[in-house]
Amino acid sequence: MTSAGGFLMYNISKKNFLIFTSISILAIHALIFLNTFKINYPYGADNSDVFKSVFYFITENNFTLFANKGLHLTIFPKIVAYPNLLLNSFDVGNLFYLQWIVISLTVYVLYLILKQTDKNLFWTLIPISAFLYSPLTTSGYWSATILAWLFPMLGITMIVYFLNRKPIRISSFSLSAFFAIFATFSIMIGVISWITGLIMLTPKLLGKKFAEKKWFFLWIPIIISVGFLYLHLTSSSSEPISYELLFSYTSFSFITHFLASSFRLKFEFLMVFVGTASLVLSGLYVFYFTKKNLIKQYFPWFVLLSTALTGAVMAALGRMQYVDTHMGNDPYYTTISQLFQIGLIVLSGKLIYEFRKPPKTFTKKFVVCLLILLLISQMILLIPSYYSGWERGYHYFEEKNNFFSCYSLSPQINCAYDENFRYEIANSATSDSLRIANYLLEHNLSIFIEKEFNEKNTRSLEKFNDYFDNGR
Repeated sequence: MTSAGGFLMYNISKKNFLIFTSISILAIHALIFLNTFKINYPYGADNSDVFKSVFYFITENNFTLFANKGLHLTIFPKIVAYPNLLLNSFDVGNLFYLQWIVISLTVYVLYLILKQTDKNLFWTLIPISAFLYSPLTTSGYWSATILAWLFPMLGITMIVYFLNRKPIRISSFSLSAFFAIFATFSIMIGVISWITGLIMLTPKLLGKKFAEKKWFFLWIPIIISVGFLYLHLTSSSSEPISYELLFSYTSFSFITHFLASSFRLKFEFLMVFVGTASLVLSGLYVFYFTKKNLIKQYFPWFVLLSTALTGAVMAALGRMQYVDTHMGNDPYYTTISQLFQIGLIVLSGKLIYEFRKPPKTFTKKFVVCLLILLLISQMILLIPSYYSGWERGYHYFEEKNNFFSCYSLSPQINCAYDENFRYEIANSATSDSLRIANYLLEHNLSIFIEKEFNEKNTRSLEKFNDYFDNGR
């Protein structure tokens, strides 16, 4: 008996070691990717969405942290970036590492949810991590703005974890409400986190104990209060919402693209097919788990499916009128859409165990083969995403280097004719970007303090001084 127990413990330890090693490889790969393409200067939406507000708050005490961009409120990315920019010479390079930390925390929270539901499914953390650590999500583009998309992902998983604890206590409920607020005031799509909480609490409403029902009724007034606050803070902005397109093929195409946005497929119909297949599978899983009375135990994973689908519909309402430029497969959408694929992974893993139970029939073996093929297909479809992520990383790194070289004495491009920098020149009198760049240069901050960036400038100054001295 002792020998058998020792052998079992050895197998479990070996299995856990393989799982940990696989996840670690994916995590290290993601860290190498971010470290390779990080640049210590805000670019694109980084400047307008996060950096500018924090910069003026630090340098001029101008409080605009609650300022909105359209219907988006990026309050928490600004709050998180503030101490780093204040204490680290306006260094935004560190925020690339924060992206990795947020993703890793999400992996850990999903591990905790698996621990709550089924410890036999810990192995699914490997394909889950393959999604979460995909370089496509960040593409090495933004330093701060991508946090606005990563925070809701973390917030949603936190809500699922805390509201799945039994029994729910005031501490768990309060933390869930906090993370819903955290997601909401990071970016607009974060409001779906309240739907996550609502769905998680619905079974409590259907229960017999009033002590459990109260949490559902407490969640409602918080939603209403936060909703009024959100509408007040964004009252000066309005964006078109395409209700009339919701039940059209355009909407269906956008939603299926959104759900498949973790993948990079060459043809549009393939994206629609993968998204449609994901929806069909989710419907089949709901039917089977309900029939076998398993849905209660694995309810958190169905909540992730519902949350991601809600996010897809919400994004479609706001963006499908721009279908020519926003097809629903933008890389930053993967922070929400991959929750759908993650839900499918875990539920598929459970079904593999279910259909392997005796008596073993040909039908059961066939279904197990199909489910394994499904998981393998997801991983195969991620390969182009990893390739695309690195390709985009190199492209944006070169683009940003060229752009920032215009702030040096040795520009790599003709800045006056560059389509990105030309806007800064044309609006030099009112450009916040140039004001910020001049301040950082004058005070030797951000990228201007870096030795590598200044080496070329130093050499250029030395050459200028030589020419000047010789000419004199």
